Amino acid sequence: MYQQKYSHILNHGVNISIPRQGTTYTGKAIIGRIGRSFSDYSVHNKRMIVALLESGLTTGDLVQAGLEMFLCVVSKKQVVYGQEICIVGHGLLCNSAITVTRESPVYDSQGNLLGTSTVTIISNIPCHTQVVTAGMKLKDPGYNPSTVLEVTAQNNSAVALLDKATIAGNVYRIDDIDRFKIPGCMCLQLSVWAGG
Repeated sequence: MYQQKYSHILNHGVNISIPRQGTTYTGKAIIGRIGRSFSDYSVHNKRMIVALLESGLTTGDLVQAGLEMFLCVVSKKQVVYGQEICIVGHGLLCNSAITVTRESPVYDSQGNLLGTSTVTIISNIPCHTQVVTAGMKLKDPGYNPSTVLEVTAQNNSAVALLDKATIAGNVYRIDDIDRFKIPGCMCLQLSVWAGG
């Protein structure tokens, strides 16, 4: 069974790459949409990724397939008759890129404020963004009243509350960070940036 699945993925799969710290895995995977319709928003941006065991696909990985990039949010080894044969994951289509910056005050030797300096925390990281509507806020009490955008991206422990996030030229403030919802990922709630 393992050999059949392995050869099926090799012969019919698409080329993928998974960039990781220090290395990039390149191989093959079968990528297909979940569900039967592109009109259902809950499955519109999700794909099922069937990858070889050697890929080590896990949650939080970015999977590049052609011009599309997916953020893996579910990962599980498929076991048949007690033998692991492949890794099945769900990927969110990355539809944006996020840059996070932080402003820090700068003082002179006497302690006088000179101004601020901007530090880039992350730059142009692919992410999945979703506009948060009033209806979504009514159904889910976990949303802050000021949230206008929800972002799912690879986890970065340096990102903090009240940092400035830039997506598609628009500037937002990070109001909430959930690092437990999806292991290896961070789910951000963003509101409109009101600062200077």
